[in-house]
Amino acid sequence: MRKKHDPTNDRTGCQTGRRRSGNGEILRAPGAHPAAQEEKLRLQGVSGGYYNPVLAVAAWMRGVLKVEEMLIYAGVQSVGAFLGVWLFKALTHNVFMPDVMADLSMGMAVLIEVLLAMVFALVLLSVATSKEYKGSVVNGAVMGLTLAAILYIGSGIINPAIAIGAYLGQLFSDGGSLSRELLFVYICSPLVGGAFAALCYDYIHGKK
Repeated sequence: MRKKHDPTNDRTGCQTGRRRSGNGEILRAPGAHPAAQEEKLRLQGVSGGYYNPVLAVAAWMRGVLKVEEMLIYAGVQSVGAFLGVWLFKALTHNVFMPDVMADLSMGMAVLIEVLLAMVFALVLLSVATSKEYKGSVVNGAVMGLTLAAILYIGSGIINPAIAIGAYLGQLFSDGGSLSRELLFVYICSPLVGGAFAALCYDYIHGKK
């Protein structure tokens, strides 16, 4: 009997991430290796596998999660990201902070985050909750390859928890403030993309 899979995502790094040393030098942070996704997908049976607030929002809009469950997932993920940032600082003596927008305009950065998050969440909703693909043995491969492709072609984080964790890490380190770019580009935009993914899924597959 095939084991059922729930929507899953893990985002342990980002191509646009950077490390800031104590003297203000900006250093690129390494991105997540796609091969790590398979191991993360095995953990979905433990907690439900909603490693990303984007997926939690999409699942809530589809009726898979209750609102309190969605908030718990998002809160725990943000705390986990903060602990990761804190551990990173303890080991490297650098402060991790996303490279907001890089060389893009704010509007373009927002659009990219929305589109990439929507595509990712839509793929995961399709393979993990649709009648056609739910429980398929290829779910893990599809999820991992989708994330790898997005990380390769895009320049976003696609995970608000990482942005929140990075901000909290900076706040506790030097009292940094939450910039408008970080709020709209890396926190709000992916959540909007997750909401759009749920709407697109319902349009394509029909509401359950």
